[in-house]
Amino acid sequence: MVPLARILEQTARRHHEADKPALVGPTTSWTYRETADRMWRLARALRELGAGPGDRVAVLASNSADYLVLFAAVSALGAATVPMSPRWTAAEVAGAVAYVRPAVLVASAEHVTVAAAAVSELAGAEGAEAPLLTVLDGDLVDRAARAGAVPFPVPDDPEAPIWLAFTGGTTGTMKACVVDAGTFTENILFCSLQFGFGREDVTLACGSYGHMLPLYFSLMQLYCGGTVVVLGEFDARAVLPALERHGVTWLAAVPTIYGDLVRAQPEVRADLSTLRFCISAGSPLLTEAKQRLLDVLTPNLYEYYGATETGWTTLLEPRDQLRKHRCVGQPMSGVDLQVVREDGTPCEVGEIGLVRKRGLVLMREYLDHPELTSEIIGAAGWATAGDLGRLDEEGYLYLVDRQKDMIISGGVNVYPNEIEEVLLAVPGTEEVAVVGIPHERWGEAVHAVAVLASGTDAEDWEGRAREAAATSLAGYKRPKSYAVVDALPRAHSGKLLKREIRAPYRGPADTVGTAG
Repeated sequence: MVPLARILEQTARRHHEADKPALVGPTTSWTYRETADRMWRLARALRELGAGPGDRVAVLASNSADYLVLFAAVSALGAATVPMSPRWTAAEVAGAVAYVRPAVLVASAEHVTVAAAAVSELAGAEGAEAPLLTVLDGDLVDRAARAGAVPFPVPDDPEAPIWLAFTGGTTGTMKACVVDAGTFTENILFCSLQFGFGREDVTLACGSYGHMLPLYFSLMQLYCGGTVVVLGEFDARAVLPALERHGVTWLAAVPTIYGDLVRAQPEVRADLSTLRFCISAGSPLLTEAKQRLLDVLTPNLYEYYGATETGWTTLLEPRDQLRKHRCVGQPMSGVDLQVVREDGTPCEVGEIGLVRKRGLVLMREYLDHPELTSEIIGAAGWATAGDLGRLDEEGYLYLVDRQKDMIISGGVNVYPNEIEEVLLAVPGTEEVAVVGIPHERWGEAVHAVAVLASGTDAEDWEGRAREAAATSLAGYKRPKSYAVVDALPRAHSGKLLKREIRAPYRGPADTVGTAG
């Protein structure tokens, strides 16, 4: 294992790489030499504040070049970074800090008020320990400026935690996935091999570094010696010209961000000729949205299926995008895949079962939750995110739905994703979610909730939706009721909160939700 900090230092010493751009922000551009220098200074500043091997450093900050340098600096100390969503309230931050117990909480200036309120709440709570609070673009960088940039020995224990990643889960228990340094590095190497990006590539961060996908892919590009463009909060109208200006060669983002870019491109009209490919993950990219992306952004689209806990599982490559409808691809390099019945025996081709993987499992455990860990990682290293799927005769995986989102109506399994595909194709549909709600006779009835395009009449849309369902779906799959809303509820990570959609129809004891 070669630690991230050591890789940055090695790149900074190479003749042809030392002065190439590593991090590009709205007002700054740092070479690899400057990035490594800043990393050592930040590491020494953190050490002055008491952070060291085995500690945790929590981060509540907006995206910036320094965020990535901070991650490398923390790893250089043998400590673990704990990213937090910048959208969290003081109470949510206090709860997360009490759970992960960091030695230091680093906040950017615009989030320091929330961070300070969280620390104050903990300081007054019995039995709680408040971390030292420092400001990333304030006291911490001032300390770093005064600190030396001389490298020091970097711990290289592959089992040492390097990252505590909060899941995007929608159930009530707060969970952080412990990712150790060896697994972190191994996944970077396999992903760079699979996607083919390297030192000549340029990526742009889309989405908050408080979540795994944008942060991990940015760190991958640094590890491979390329350039990362960091603009701050996502704005499609700012991102599109930046793609042209910086010659961005690849993007990794969730479908909602791609939707924003596709809608903005006709007006902005950026030249995207340098964009070699896009990577989509985090939630299903439904057929209609996929076609728009292929037409507007790039014909070279990769979709991967995975979870914070289990890591990347399958990949659908560009050559299969139009050949394999509603498919999430084949196992990624280094991954074994199975679809199994309830008794653990393998399913036949086309048979629906629980999807599980072995190899490149990202998390070692949920912090302080051994019983929940055992639900994800089972015997012989097989891990599951709780998804249902089927394999075709070529070994490609098709997700049917989340195990917890499956609707049972009249004793028959109904998979919402199939219905959502049909409704999304109805003219005027921006977003749609299908859930099961209580029904006296059937147990659960299918209910559809939609966000409509501006100017779309809700009554007319429902008529077209019912007609499309009648044409494409068996009777038991057709929604019995419809609702139109301004927005669908989402977690901070952008994942859909179906639990909140079901909540008005269920009692307070209902805890069903999407995991992971």
